[in-house]
Amino acid sequence: MAVFELDGAAPDLPRDGRYWIAESAMVIGRVRLKADASVWFGSVLRGDNEWIGMGAVVLNGAKIGRNCLVGAGALVTEGKAFADNSLIVGSPARVVRTLDAKAVQAIAAAADIYVRRWQRYARELKRIG
Repeated sequence: MAVFELDGAAPDLPRDGRYWIAESAMVIGRVRLKADASVWFGSVLRGDNEWIGMGAVVLNGAKIGRNCLVGAGALVTEGKAFADNSLIVGSPARVVRTLDAKAVQAIAAAADIYVRRWQRYARELKRIG
């Protein structure tokens, strides 16, 4: 499972054993998962100011399918399940389109670049003013 803090904001997760995040999924920054929520393989939830996902909330028992992308401020309501390859936005969250194979690959590549960039910034940025 890849869970990352960004700019001092870490995902807000339920106590251990009350959520599930797939090994290949990424949860980054200001994202909130509630009890019994699940984030499936290849999905990305980001909570940052530069990209998508800021303030996303996944409520109790919700399931985000494989290779999904959850948008900024999305509110995934209790018990809601989303199919694989969904672009999920809104409050309450809804699917606006299905992601094709090309989009899924682009998301995976962008997430990898994003995490590498964050790690590099944490390691190398030096304040000069």
